[in-house]
Amino acid sequence: MIVNFEQKERLPLSKHEITRKGELIGTTVLPEAWIGTMQLLGHDYELNAEGFEKVVIRKDGMPYAECMSRLHVTKQILFVKTGWEYYELITPEKTYQIYETGLGADKHFYSFYEHDQVVAIIHKNDVVKRFLDTYTFYMKEEQHLEAVSLYCLFLESTQYYDMDATGNESSATETITMQKELKEKYDPTFIEQVIAMDKE
Repeated sequence: MIVNFEQKERLPLSKHEITRKGELIGTTVLPEAWIGTMQLLGHDYELNAEGFEKVVIRKDGMPYAECMSRLHVTKQILFVKTGWEYYELITPEKTYQIYETGLGADKHFYSFYEHDQVVAIIHKNDVVKRFLDTYTFYMKEEQHLEAVSLYCLFLESTQYYDMDATGNESSATETITMQKELKEKYDPTFIEQVIAMDKE
């Protein structure tokens, strides 16, 4: 299953469309950083910050999920811990670990793990035109669409919220991951498999 998440309007009211094979299946609105709403497949979601490290998500008006940063500790000296960051998305049914991997120009990925298995990957397009971000979701099962969409909304409301964006220029960034463990979280064959499945 391949899904596109595209920003259509930027601040002061950032809006996105979620499409599958050209069909609109969801929309989002981001009025400000760390706050957003999403409509997806007949459900309404609200995202709000709880401090700087955690967001809480409501589904159809009821508490539903949480997304927060975690630290994989590689070294600890006294009370100081060092390591690399990942995110965890917790819903009533599932818990996902999400790892960011940058492998160079336009090779920027977020890998979703459940029970130590890759279940979905987001590719963030690092070539940005008019400050409008685009993403592609790859997953073998539709059951992960909700979580992947929610995490992408989280990314847009936090890491890629272009508060001071002006003008119509384009930009291209290059993300490089140095940690070996994080690089290994990205499985390049997964996207190839999803593309093959999507053609069937």
